[in-house]
Amino acid sequence: MIGYEGAARYAQLVAKLTGDEEIVPPGLTLEADRPEYSALKREFLFGRTVNSPAVVAQFSHALLFNPAGGPLVVVKLCHGLGIDYTVSVDQGVVGAGATSGVTRDTRVRQGIGGGVKFSVATVATGAQAALVNAAVRLAHRPTGTVYDQPVILRPGSQLVLQGAVVNTALDFDFSWTERIFRPEEVAEL
Repeated sequence: MIGYEGAARYAQLVAKLTGDEEIVPPGLTLEADRPEYSALKREFLFGRTVNSPAVVAQFSHALLFNPAGGPLVVVKLCHGLGIDYTVSVDQGVVGAGATSGVTRDTRVRQGIGGGVKFSVATVATGAQAALVNAAVRLAHRPTGTVYDQPVILRPGSQLVLQGAVVNTALDFDFSWTERIFRPEEVAEL
């Protein structure tokens, strides 16, 4: 296998998948980053699941907010269960009592959240229209479908999940990594 002379397992895999014993076809991913590599990259793993209750004439709404001066945040996936939902950035309502995420990383003591704040709110019908029109919409997903495209949240930005049907409860899941900015990265923001 060209380029994988020292890795027979890759050559065998490609041969079994494609029948070709010399060339790896474009777009075929042989191996992705392993989760434990996050320790070497100084990333910390976080997640949060919460319910936004049904409120008359309001839309369920949850967001991850990276405050000014916050860390580098990469949202790995988000999910809404209950109704269809939209995924957008930079237009949301931070609810009262915004809390930190829950660590999925034993290097961080339980009870100590990351820099990102997690918020649940409901949004009145008129305000929802204004938010949707102003937001940078990334996707509209049917209930139960995961949005698994990475989203990078710079300090001062937010990722918003919002229900598409008024007066309906929604369960939201987020999974993300955080790491401290290096000095050369902050200078460019």
